[in-house]
Amino acid sequence: PAENWTAHYTGYLRITDAGLYNFGVLYDDGFFLRIHGADDEFVEISSDFILTARERTGFTEDLLLSEGLYRFELGAYNRLQAGVVQLAWLRDGAAWEPVPTDRLVTDPTRVPLPGTLAMLAIGGVGFVVTRKRPVR
Repeated sequence: PAENWTAHYTGYLRITDAGLYNFGVLYDDGFFLRIHGADDEFVEISSDFILTARERTGFTEDLLLSEGLYRFELGAYNRLQAGVVQLAWLRDGAAWEPVPTDRLVTDPTRVPLPGTLAMLAIGGVGFVVTRKRPVR
């Protein structure tokens, strides 16, 4: 039946501000979440049993993340009736909120770069500063 489904998401979490983060999944009936770091080591949370109520499960401890891309995998399944899967984060002790879509990247080569005008302005300032040095 259409009530039974499974899903598997992969991509990258784009962290723009270093700090403490926790990630949680609102789910019904089961899920796993892996967040990969250096050398492809990862941390994982999961729940593999059918619930009667929807729950959000997060890591037992916050993760200290620096700026950058972190590969993630999220798998979920549902058996009977309506199901749900939602990836959320908790930053520096604030409330849970869905991870913003601009922080989810499917292709690491397509991460937004600083605007061209900003880069030219920075380069121009560097050129002017260099040109004003006295010649010896």
